[in-house]
Amino acid sequence: MSKEAEWDKRFNIGVDSIDKAHRKLFSIVHRLITLSKDKTNGQWACAEGIKYLKNYAIRQLMISIT
Repeated sequence: MSKEAEWDKRFNIGVDSIDKAHRKLFSIVHRLITLSKDKTNGQWACAEGIKYLKNYAIRQLMISIT
């Protein structure tokens, strides 16, 4: 994983479900960075990634308020 979106254990807050969600978020961002460098599909990948991140954020918010 590149340093651009590398998870570090110091980011853990000690709540397994939240730490897992944050690791997933880092993984998604890393994938977006990688795909954005693709000359052929970079723009499409970024647009799809933004949609995914939006849905992911809404889902996590709904989980946290319930």
